[in-house]
Amino acid sequence: MADSTQTVQMKALAAVLAVMYPERIVTRDLFDFAQRDEVDLLKGIYTVVARNEDGYSHTRGREAYYGKQRIGLVGQIKVAEGSTPSVVEDAEGVMIDEIKALMRARTLEVNSLQLVACRQSAQLEYPYGWVAFDLTMQGD
Repeated sequence: MADSTQTVQMKALAAVLAVMYPERIVTRDLFDFAQRDEVDLLKGIYTVVARNEDGYSHTRGREAYYGKQRIGLVGQIKVAEGSTPSVVEDAEGVMIDEIKALMRARTLEVNSLQLVACRQSAQLEYPYGWVAFDLTMQGD
C-alpha cells in the first residue's frame, strides 16, 4: 500500500528534523514519559503527529481540495536530577529555537508548512518538560 499524502509529508518533516538535529531523537510514535528511555529523554525527543485536516474547498468540481493539514510536533525532554525547574524551561526554550530555525531554513520538501503556535509545560512536570507545536500545511 502506498503512503498517504499526509504520511509522505510527515515523514519528510521527521527526516529534516533528524538531519538538522542529529543529537535529538526523532520519531512518529508518541509515548508517555514513563515509556521513554531515560537516555533518549535527556537528549530530547521530537515526535511528529497528525492532528486533523479541515478547510476544504466546496466549489463544484473541486470538492475536498485545498484543505489545511494540522500537524502536531511534540518535544519531550528530561533534565538532570538535582537541577531546578527553570532548567526545564530553558531546555524547552532551546527546542522552540530549534523549530523556529527549522522553519526559517526552508529545507522542507513541503514549502507550505507554517508554525502557528507552541505551548510549554510551565515547569509543571519537572524534571520532565515538553513543548507542543501547532503546524499547518496546505493540502492538495
